[in-house]
Amino acid sequence: MSLPKAFPAFLSRLLQLWTDKCRGRAMPARRDFLAVDLEPWLTELHLVAVRPEGLRFIVFAEGPAGRYGREMTGRYVSELEPPALADEVERAYLAAVATRAPVLGTHVTQPFGQPRRTWSRLILPLSDDGGAVDRLLVAVWDESVGLSRKSAAAHALLMSRWTLDTEIPQSVASPPPAAEMALTAVAE
Repeated sequence: MSLPKAFPAFLSRLLQLWTDKCRGRAMPARRDFLAVDLEPWLTELHLVAVRPEGLRFIVFAEGPAGRYGREMTGRYVSELEPPALADEVERAYLAAVATRAPVLGTHVTQPFGQPRRTWSRLILPLSDDGGAVDRLLVAVWDESVGLSRKSAAAHALLMSRWTLDTEIPQSVASPPPAAEMALTAVAE
């Protein structure tokens, strides 16, 4: 399976890091990642806990919080507004939980009278026990966000923003049609 032609290199490099951290396992654990490993993505990276009572944002990224206009750390995905957004995000997150594989997608929106906006999301499952997904790393790339909103370490990644014909592992699953992409969360 290959990434879409215009999938951001910013996200494909995070997918490569996740793949490297698998080390022959179905998915890595949260403890496999040091903060320094994730530094280029930190302003755009959610950490979501997967619990029986729902998905909860352990960390809601600074960039999406600013664009969404609300801090969601500690809140459940079901609390996102509008409800259609909460449903879409939950479906996408649960697709990664069910498949135990990365879920990626790109959305293009153009509200009437507004400029076209493109954003992509990469959902990466994590497992402490090697079997059940207990957390998700979720990175969001909004093409309209300039370098000033990104960390200094991300600058080099953004210099060649779009990736062309990058191969990704066979284990990477595409989301079911209903779970194309969104934001979700769960707490520990």
